[in-house]
Amino acid sequence: MDTVDRLRFDRFELLPQQRTLLRDGQPVVLRGRAFDLLVALVQRAGRVVTRNELLDVVWPGLVVEDNNVAMQVTALRKVLQGGLITTVPGRGYCFTGRLQAGALARPPGTVFEVSGPLPFGREQDLADAAQALSSSGCLTLAGPGGVGKTTLAAALRTTFPGRTVWLDLASLHADAPVWPALCGALGQPMTATDPAEVVADATRELDLLVLDNAEHVASQAATMVVHLVVTAPRLRVLVTSQVPLGVRGERVQRIEPLALAPVEMPGELALAHGAIGFLVDRIRAADPRFAIDEAALPLLRQLCAALDGLPLALEMAAARVPLMGLQGVLDALVQRFSMLRLRHVDADERHRTLLAAIEWSYGLLRAGEQRLLRALGVFAGGFTVDLVVALMTPTDDERWAVIDQLAVLVDRSLVACDHQDPPRYRLLESTRSFALIVLDAHGEAAAMRARHAAAMVWLMTSASISERQNVSSQAIRPAMNEVDNVRVALQWATIHDKARAVELATRAVLPNVLGPWRHEALEWMGACEPFIDEPAVSDALRREWARVFAMQAMWVRHPRALELARLSTARSRAAGDEWNALLSLVALVRSKDRPDAELEDAARAVSELVDTHPQWLERVRSLAVGALAWAACVRGDYAICLDLRRQAADIAASCDSARLVDHTVSELAEALWLAGRSAEALQRLRGLLASSRHVDDTIVATLHARLVRILFDTERLDEARAEWPTMAARVRRFGLEAAELAVFAAAKCGHPRVAALLLGHARRLHARRGSSEDRSPIGDIARAIPSLLEHLDPETIERLIEDGRHLTHAEADDLLLAAEDAPAL
Repeated sequence: MDTVDRLRFDRFELLPQQRTLLRDGQPVVLRGRAFDLLVALVQRAGRVVTRNELLDVVWPGLVVEDNNVAMQVTALRKVLQGGLITTVPGRGYCFTGRLQAGALARPPGTVFEVSGPLPFGREQDLADAAQALSSSGCLTLAGPGGVGKTTLAAALRTTFPGRTVWLDLASLHADAPVWPALCGALGQPMTATDPAEVVADATRELDLLVLDNAEHVASQAATMVVHLVVTAPRLRVLVTSQVPLGVRGERVQRIEPLALAPVEMPGELALAHGAIGFLVDRIRAADPRFAIDEAALPLLRQLCAALDGLPLALEMAAARVPLMGLQGVLDALVQRFSMLRLRHVDADERHRTLLAAIEWSYGLLRAGEQRLLRALGVFAGGFTVDLVVALMTPTDDERWAVIDQLAVLVDRSLVACDHQDPPRYRLLESTRSFALIVLDAHGEAAAMRARHAAAMVWLMTSASISERQNVSSQAIRPAMNEVDNVRVALQWATIHDKARAVELATRAVLPNVLGPWRHEALEWMGACEPFIDEPAVSDALRREWARVFAMQAMWVRHPRALELARLSTARSRAAGDEWNALLSLVALVRSKDRPDAELEDAARAVSELVDTHPQWLERVRSLAVGALAWAACVRGDYAICLDLRRQAADIAASCDSARLVDHTVSELAEALWLAGRSAEALQRLRGLLASSRHVDDTIVATLHARLVRILFDTERLDEARAEWPTMAARVRRFGLEAAELAVFAAAKCGHPRVAALLLGHARRLHARRGSSEDRSPIGDIARAIPSLLEHLDPETIERLIEDGRHLTHAEADDLLLAAEDAPAL
């Protein structure tokens, strides 16, 4: 075998020195032990080889399970697709293929390209690795278990232009020596006192050495690699491991899970892209008859996201799809570790189930690292270093130990890290599910859940938009990233610690008032209402909860806004809490849409409190003046409203909050429009929008909607049409302004039938969100209704409204923009 470069049998060609098997000229991926077994049988073609003889040749010096030979023979038979290996009961195995020898010259050069069948979705990874292997030294493919590192290495090896040796380290015990295993892979007897000398001689003419599954023997593998790159300068060493070896000159290539297809990618392309393409390919391999088309794309996306694009998990899920269907598999993920199993007998033990793959990685950690990984399971949607430290509550001396443990988990590919500054971390969902299981098994779940809720209260309190502080929008952003964590912490606290739930909901609302979760934040407050009078909830917290609830309801125009503002005002006044009373009165004033005695009394009280407390921060004074401007607008005093809006904007300019400045100037622009100064209003709004293009929050969405409203009102239809798609997509993330504005735009442009249809669309969205149709005296719907009544009879209006309830966002947009081109009534 040492003197033959190539052997042919049946449809196959065996290249022993390159450790390559070709079928019909194409490389076949074959694991290291299976390849060694094939070589051993081919070397002894025509005679029976006993199991013990094969164990001595393929697993020299190792103690392995008795069924390993049978497993590898089964794997070979699948690859060879015929009766080339015969079992002789009670004796062993015999290779019966007819061999033909043929010489093959080794391709010159060291740069190579991967050709033939490639691992799905790994073209760029393969190209990068091939480029890295164009020079000598060590390249480590690092990534989580099941991500496909071995498959990538096998694809690289099959086309490498030189002599290659593959050493699978998975079966080695963590304390077993690696030098004897390498000697066995090189076909060298262990006769020398120093195995390193034997290996050094054998590797001088070697081009590529692949060390597969090195994470549990990383320290020994690192020592061996250092020795090899010195004694064999031309050698390339390709390592697959969950953790880099950490040797000098090591090139590390992180292998990430397969990516989801971008949302904007056409369906046909998405079905063949990344994680979805891999899942579809594996489903069709399991059952070619199973129908998959673009209609299945939403479920495929959900399944790939739930499994984090991890190839091993996707392959296991694919095997279940023909029997259970996509929805069935998705629903069964609540028991993912029971469901996700491979039926391939040639898979090694740690890759036969998803649970085994994660347990293998977990078992390689030290006790403190295991404890941290378990604890990280309580986080949802990611976390920061500061949150990890807050969760573990270490002393000052222990803080850096926790951070070092987190670094180990990142190095071992158990925690993913993004490339932001500051970075965010997360567990893959399957790893998180495992962490929660072992957290509960160790009796630590309750304590860690309580710490998690406390950590979220700490973060939301420190980063919230507080009326007592001029917090910049930059300080708010970290809190806005933790909505998933707030959700899970509240789910736990509403059952186990009701006072903590009230505190967390109250503190979490303000950072999220600018984000797309403001309606959900209102639900958080409502969920705490049944136990707000629990003895564990302090009086001060009750008043804070009532005030925040009222203001949030006012901002999202909830039907209960006025009721909650009255309740909060009464609570604060009864306790002599003038701070909360002022802000509650601001919410009360801005919840009014008609002039009456209550509006006048509340506005007067706001003025008195502001005059009584000149020490209060300018930010609060700006909010108070803004409320007085609202009252003037409700009365129809647009000149007074404009003057007060100017005052509010001037006060805000002295604060350290760019978002407050944008808010007050946006409202000033609306006041200019109401006062008949549309050109000046448009100039201010355009200036704000140009400076805020990189920001996406409720303030920017609102000012963009105001810009488009004025463009429609002043019949600048081309400009309005150009702004509509971007504006509509933006504001729909935060509320219903686009739907209401569409009603106004259609009515303003003389298309009452379209306006009635769009009114139905807007009302359906209001009903879904539980918000009010119109809480503003200048609201878009209120201004559109007279036009409808002028041109259409009530029965037609109601019929069109009902039809409009079934419109999608895209259909509503198309209807409005098409109406702009049609002649008006």
